[in-house]
Amino acid sequence: TFDISAAFGILLIIIAFSNWLNKPNWLTTISVGLLAGIALLTKFSVIIMLPIVFIWVIAAIKYNKFEFSFAKAFAIIILLILTIYGAYWPLTRHYPIVKHIADSEIVTNQWKSEAGRSVVMYLIKQPISRPIGHYLLGLGSASARAIGMNTSYFMGNVSNLGSHLYFPILYILKESLLLHLMTIIAVVAFTLSKYRKLKVANIIQQQILVILSTIVLYSLVAINSPLNIGYRHLLPILPLIYILVAIGLDRWLTIGSLLRKSMIISILMAIMIIESLSYYPNFLVYYNQLAGVRGNGYKIAADSNYDWGQDLRALTKYV
Repeated sequence: TFDISAAFGILLIIIAFSNWLNKPNWLTTISVGLLAGIALLTKFSVIIMLPIVFIWVIAAIKYNKFEFSFAKAFAIIILLILTIYGAYWPLTRHYPIVKHIADSEIVTNQWKSEAGRSVVMYLIKQPISRPIGHYLLGLGSASARAIGMNTSYFMGNVSNLGSHLYFPILYILKESLLLHLMTIIAVVAFTLSKYRKLKVANIIQQQILVILSTIVLYSLVAINSPLNIGYRHLLPILPLIYILVAIGLDRWLTIGSLLRKSMIISILMAIMIIESLSYYPNFLVYYNQLAGVRGNGYKIAADSNYDWGQDLRALTKYV
């Protein structure tokens, strides 16, 4: 699934922009432009990172006295566009322009936004801007699907309106209970370290806030989207959650007995690995103990949460 590549793309943007906010020189500026462009190529949904990055920059200017440079910001935008252009140029180079326009009109005629349709069609009709137009065509189609009617099954109901509880409940049920336990430990550790005023490097605090803001804003978009066709759409932020939990556990280890707590974490990790291996090779059907008897996950949510065509051969034997 491209959601895994999207997770990689979001990590790229976080790493690149964190470095740029700490050292806004021309080397980090160039790397941000190139890496952000690559990140946006991993999946169209990664575009959500652009407003998030804007919020980071505004916060850095206001609270960290970040010296903003219009020249460097402009360079980032140009490099980002050129990276996308370079990736899409081979796709449009041998695409007959008449057919390209005709195909694009069929796609854009289904869009609700007339302004978006006009911009995309204008870019596609110009030979020099066709690669960017083609990228925006895909982005617009993905956005139209996200806000369109997508029928899905969830908790005994079939609906095309989506549910605000879809992703929160699936996160609780599709992740290991031990991960939730370690999350609680991490939150307690963060709270204690704040209460005890333990020294933490400013760069670490900044990175934690960047990661946390990404998780929160991405989650809000997912929760409010009617596109409820799979828990996999949260995959882009799962690595970020794991990173925050790991940081919290590291702080927990610095409070009290290091050896005893290290043993506890090691045991929890070992149990998680054993539990995961027990589902081999049917990892996709995993639901934790809160979902009830193993094998009943399809009663909670279907689609790519439970089956994605990976067991067609097994189904053939069963039938």
